Amino acid sequence: RAAFASKQKKAQHELGRLFRSVGIDSIQLTTDENYEIALARFFETREKRRLRG
Repeated sequence: RAAFASKQKKAQHELGRLFRSVGIDSIQLTTDENYEIALARFFETREKRRLRG
């Protein structure tokens, strides 16, 4: 289990780096938290970034 978790964490990190390098926004959601709050925060941040240019 520990090896799998480590491998997944590394893969998520690399995917995040790839997305940022090509300008793709991403969001990490979990099933144990309210996704509406995370989505609202994501879109607020995205809009602020868009307005700054």
